[in-house]
Amino acid sequence: MKIEYSKEADAIYVYFKEDFVEKSKEIENGIVIDFDTVISSASP
Repeated sequence: MKIEYSKEADAIYVYFKEDFVEKSKEIENGIVIDFDTVISSASP
């Protein structure tokens, strides 16, 4: 895990792993989550 602070953006970034971002979603005003893959449920 890696944590960074950007003075320019006044933002904290928390990286659980560094990978390609496929999708981003704003869950609250100013809080964005990046997803690396789309997870689908596999039902037998």
